[in-house]
Amino acid sequence: MLADTPVESPCPPLLRRLRKFVDPGPDDLAALALLTRDRRQADAGTCLLREGDSGRAALLLCSGWAMRERSLPDGRRQIMEFLLPGDMCDPGSFVTRRADSSVLAITAVQYVRVAPDLLMDALRRAPGLGLCLWWMAAQHAALMRSHLLAVGRLDARERVAGLVWELARRLDLIADGPPRVYRMPLSQDLIADATGLSVVHVSRTLCGLEREGVLHRHGGSWQILSRRRLRALAKPGIDWPQALPESLRHGGSRVGTTDDTPC
Repeated sequence: MLADTPVESPCPPLLRRLRKFVDPGPDDLAALALLTRDRRQADAGTCLLREGDSGRAALLLCSGWAMRERSLPDGRRQIMEFLLPGDMCDPGSFVTRRADSSVLAITAVQYVRVAPDLLMDALRRAPGLGLCLWWMAAQHAALMRSHLLAVGRLDARERVAGLVWELARRLDLIADGPPRVYRMPLSQDLIADATGLSVVHVSRTLCGLEREGVLHRHGGSWQILSRRRLRALAKPGIDWPQALPESLRHGGSRVGTTDDTPC
């Protein structure tokens, strides 16, 4: 059995996130450890995946921050998403021939390139892991739709507030509890490229949110002073992330039973 194989502990942020809605058994933990055993280090600014690359592999971030982006020939850039510890970028990427975007490290990172054959082997040995990855993919798709709505229809204050709210909620998932201060290595350039705004507009918007007592920034430390007001500005719609449906939650021997468990 896979659980009999001695392996390292799985990626802690990924495990903390999953344990919010499932109770992984020995085979699940061994499969996760198998996926995360070949960890690599990279400095800030390193390109982890380049647009157009072949030989696809999923990227699992174990520590640090990264971003997925596409740049136009004239230098204009759109950041599609920020990747946080525990995020798996494109677990289904092996069914495509080339990468359609690049992934760059924002800070020093520890990450894993999960080869398709390794992922498929882990899923065969621990089918419950597939449900976890499917759930993560569904939450990711919901975030991408929120980003599309923000860039297409929200104003500057709503876009910036939405980004801060999203990142705070995602950081909550990999922490023991909502921290008093969030560490977010985000320059105004990065926020501008993620929200489709100019750097000047981002600067004015952040200053306005601080004057209004919604948040406070000091370097890379962000403190949310009013979660209620920030959430109202962010307009998240259906609260994210959504819990696993009850029918699936009780469909396996190791699925949690608490109705209000956030995942």
